[in-house]
Amino acid sequence: MASIGLLDSLWSKAVKKRDNNRCALCGSSYMLEAHHVQIRKHKTTRWNIDNGIALCYKCHGKCHSVEIYDKIRKYLGEEKIHAQSKLATWTLKDYLMVDGLTVNEFREQKKSELKKALCEGESRIA
Repeated sequence: MASIGLLDSLWSKAVKKRDNNRCALCGSSYMLEAHHVQIRKHKTTRWNIDNGIALCYKCHGKCHSVEIYDKIRKYLGEEKIHAQSKLATWTLKDYLMVDGLTVNEFREQKKSELKKALCEGESRIA
């Protein structure tokens, strides 16, 4: 089974790669971090790339202000924000029941999705 630590690491790398290893808000590559839009405790969205954004440490430190959060919403798009927000309301148990997955299968599926994203190298900005 894919460990939580492995999935967190893959997710962080995939989010940064999608955003061209630059802060999505200021363009810096210094001390880059991956920020969860929906908090990490929501297992249904924790490892979704659409639930993340690459931020430098300065922007990450300010990301909970209204001004910065509005920029994050604009960058990711309202559709993705809404979809992640809706998915975050589901319990993992309910999500697994609908998809017919076990926790192990869910984690392996997420691991596969994240590895694929890392291999594809598609950037967020075309």
